[in-house]
Amino acid sequence: MIPGDPRYPVVGFTAARRFPVFAERITAARLTKMSRDMRQTGVIRPKFITGAARGGDAFIGNWLVMHWLEHAGHLVLVPAWQSQVDWWWLRLPPRWRNLVEVEFMPPGTDFAYRNAELANRSDHLEGFPELPEEQAVRSGTWQTLGMARDAGKSHYCTVVGSAATTAPRRHPS
Repeated sequence: MIPGDPRYPVVGFTAARRFPVFAERITAARLTKMSRDMRQTGVIRPKFITGAARGGDAFIGNWLVMHWLEHAGHLVLVPAWQSQVDWWWLRLPPRWRNLVEVEFMPPGTDFAYRNAELANRSDHLEGFPELPEEQAVRSGTWQTLGMARDAGKSHYCTVVGSAATTAPRRHPS
């Protein structure tokens, strides 16, 4: 990878833990468009970074591995506190498991630490929160998007929860 080279982008993903089927459909549509755009603009080998939480992180991680296979790198950042972790990559067929690199956050760190790592390591961040920011009481997804925004990173947000009713609300950077 060449830092800053648009042919080798590092794309981070953050998503809500509550992730019903309609959220999966909205997200799959966005991931499909993003993948098509990346391939059409000459991206050679992207690296994807996801969290390890159940719900959206697990859905996105699976989707990326199944659709990009060996054509992309994939890093999963596992928080030190693992009560909300979905070990989805262990359910992959053995031949695909080695496509996923797993990094455990240092003991004693919190989700905010993992979220900061995700935002800092990404050139671009895709976010899929359950609710619009003004309605979210506590949201690691919005926290991570805010960290990327504050760092001047490009980011794209698609609200996927009940507030998205007929079409996702999009907040491009």
